[in-house]
Amino acid sequence: MGCSASVQPSTIMQPKATMPLTVSPASFKSPIVSGQSSELREVKQLIEVSTQTDETQKADASVNTTIDSEKIGNDYSTLNDTTLPKNQDPEKHSITSLVQPKTKLVTLNDQLSAFPNPRLSANLNSEEIQWILKDLNAQQYCMMIQQEFLSLGPMAIKEAIDAMKKEQDLQTLSSDVWWLLEEAAKTGDASYFIRAYTVESDFYKILNCKLAQQDLKTTDGLEAEEQLQFLMGTVFQQVGQLVSRAQAFQGGQPLPIQNSNESNWAKLFLRPLYMLLSTPNSSIRFQGSTYRGVWISLDQLKCYLEDTKFVCNKAITSTSKLRTVAQSFIDSVRDPPAEKLSAMFTYVIESYSALYALNIRDFSVIPEEEEVLLLPGVCFTVSNVQFIPPRSVEIELRSSLGELANMMSSGISSLFSLFHE
Repeated sequence: MGCSASVQPSTIMQPKATMPLTVSPASFKSPIVSGQSSELREVKQLIEVSTQTDETQKADASVNTTIDSEKIGNDYSTLNDTTLPKNQDPEKHSITSLVQPKTKLVTLNDQLSAFPNPRLSANLNSEEIQWILKDLNAQQYCMMIQQEFLSLGPMAIKEAIDAMKKEQDLQTLSSDVWWLLEEAAKTGDASYFIRAYTVESDFYKILNCKLAQQDLKTTDGLEAEEQLQFLMGTVFQQVGQLVSRAQAFQGGQPLPIQNSNESNWAKLFLRPLYMLLSTPNSSIRFQGSTYRGVWISLDQLKCYLEDTKFVCNKAITSTSKLRTVAQSFIDSVRDPPAEKLSAMFTYVIESYSALYALNIRDFSVIPEEEEVLLLPGVCFTVSNVQFIPPRSVEIELRSSLGELANMMSSGISSLFSLFHE
């Protein structure tokens, strides 16, 4: 399903070397499918030129194509200074081309490069970065995932494990995974599901593949009015479910559990994790900035350009509270293909979205990595994209309930206006 949402083509000025490439805001009312945008061509040209220059400097082992150490702090205000030009509205998404000399990277000590965590690794075959949705498709997917909060019940752990035992693809799972799941069943402790996901095995890959394969009725190809009607139908259905739960609560009746016949083991696996996050004053919830370093292609970068307003991850995404950790996984890839860019993602998690962000430091065998798991269900706004020659890009994604609410309100107004024409 990938990055297939309908968007408008971007408009871009032909820049000089130091001029920012500015992407126009999206027009929600008349989205169309576009081809490769001009800003991607600009980036591609810069990569080609920089790669040729880089070839002549490979003998200098002391030179590293990375970001200055002063930009690697975990302080978000420092990140803001390096990614947004002065006086630029941070709510407007832009791509900036900055020509700067190569600098040496100051990272953590040698133990960082030895970290074996495959979930945080910037492996070229990493599946997670490819599995995103945009705009209305992203919103629809998030709403579908958010239904799991309406499906939480006392049997969530048992239902998940029973469904997994019936799945043929899981029969060869590591005995460590099954032992942890059985402990969860015995104790009723949902934190064993975190340990099962993070234990050294292929289980996290199998789970993420299953999550990414969920069926979703795409809004691609629909007219703008049809997209709005489809979205509003989903919203009203969700509101109706919330009302029925409120009425049951006021009447002293058992709360109705949605999707009680769910058989998808991957979605059922998420429910115990959401249980942990929905506990009042839960210390496991994360709020703040977290980072992920990977290598991506131009096609993958395209998902965050072309006036994209919202994106969401379809699978569980591993990140770190420490930018230096994320950078170390980028640097651990030797001789990446010339068409790849190193990408530093910054996820800014605000209060509401903390319901989908797990701080798993206390459950990790490598607590120094300060790992944060981002569960499916968060809609991010693309707040900034910055290209740093020769082949690096920084992408800032903000989880903003306000942005989504404003877009929904605008969508409802547009929908109602159709009846007065």
